[in-house]
Amino acid sequence: MTAEKETRVHEEIVVLKRVYKNKRLPVETLEKSKMRFGVFSKGDRMIMPVSIDDKKIGERLYAELCNFTPNTQGWRETVNDWLLSMRIDVPHDGLPLNITLNKDGYPYNADHYIQWLIAKSHIDYKTGLIHENEQEAMKHPLGMFYVEDLRKIKYEKVLSVEDTAEAMVKLQLLFKEGKDKIDWILSFFGRNPFIMTDADKKIALNEIINGQAPVKPTVKISGTGEVAYINRPAKVFSHICDDERLEYKAMFETLENKGIITSIGGKYLYGDIELGLGIDDSISRVSGTSAESKKILLQLKAKYEELKREMTK
Repeated sequence: MTAEKETRVHEEIVVLKRVYKNKRLPVETLEKSKMRFGVFSKGDRMIMPVSIDDKKIGERLYAELCNFTPNTQGWRETVNDWLLSMRIDVPHDGLPLNITLNKDGYPYNADHYIQWLIAKSHIDYKTGLIHENEQEAMKHPLGMFYVEDLRKIKYEKVLSVEDTAEAMVKLQLLFKEGKDKIDWILSFFGRNPFIMTDADKKIALNEIINGQAPVKPTVKISGTGEVAYINRPAKVFSHICDDERLEYKAMFETLENKGIITSIGGKYLYGDIELGLGIDDSISRVSGTSAESKKILLQLKAKYEELKREMTK
């Protein structure tokens, strides 16, 4: 395999997609409709997608696309006119663009790359026309297009498979470790394990792993920094299974859900007593060795046991 071929192993494809805010239009109308964009100006200055003076990409890119020799008479005017006349049509099913760069940092497909740079300039300058995802484009009054990164989507799918495989291993170990840990995990995720059968618990745990139940997007593992896993419920499940403070966290979640503990601005409060900033800080305090900490912990445990009895009814 040549060095150049090796650089093309990881193709980078983005797709420009339309935003459909009027869901009532028939598909035939949407397929025939034209939605396009081009360069734009700020004040009296046209925003260049890449500088004409950029020796690495810009100069070479414009020379290829405009079929014009750089830095000769009429060079800048030709590039400006070409950019102003360019219209990028985004069809109903999207516009795929191959923006892969070679080993020298130059695009394999100059036409695709300049279209991507124009789209990216809209995002960078926040014109409102093009957004990084569909949700943002739908919310913005001017939103017409968004970017779909196929490599990112593929990566997220791989992550999802890996996360689920890891979570299923944790789940099997969980069944061997006993009923208490299963109850703690279900309590942490806002479920009431005390009225569930064993079959109900298995269903609930699988729902958590598969994202079919509300899952907190951020989990802070004891002894580490905060770890955020947005839209990765299986990974959150695996991490909480390994948390050494799981029993305490289950207790805190239950007490908070029932109003015994309150959280205001990230601070956990037990009546007028400030427990700490966040669940881990609060647990560290109540599990300390001071007489006050031990007293608070005993009170919280008593409340928790009382709640558990109520929750079995």
